[in-house]
Amino acid sequence: MTVIFHESFATRIIHKMISKEEQYLADLDMIHDTFVKGLRLAQPPLMTPLVLEDFIEEVFGNILELKECNKRLLDVMYVRQREQYPVIQSVGDIFLDAATEFRGVYPNYVGRYPMAEKRLREEMEQNPEFRIFLEVCS
Repeated sequence: MTVIFHESFATRIIHKMISKEEQYLADLDMIHDTFVKGLRLAQPPLMTPLVLEDFIEEVFGNILELKECNKRLLDVMYVRQREQYPVIQSVGDIFLDAATEFRGVYPNYVGRYPMAEKRLREEMEQNPEFRIFLEVCS
């Protein structure tokens, strides 16, 4: 007798959420490793040390905090996935808990976005070496 397991719609959605969260963390790692570390390690330097740190703070702000929050969310989702395999019942409670933590981190990130974008555009216009750095990174 062959038993065929049909994954529920909710389980597929939850697995997709986990996959998207993994991708988001990989994107944050790529941004940090490529741009933040790349700017700090650039030879010759693209900006003076003080200007560079101010630029990184203004443009990339709390990216590491975002990464940590989302890493904790993903870890909790992995635990739920292991505990309730093969059919995950719910994850709503996980997201309610995560929302509490996100409230302290994401408003800062989102609120700074317009100024970060402005600063990035200005640096690209005024600093040809920086513009080349971005082109190479892309």
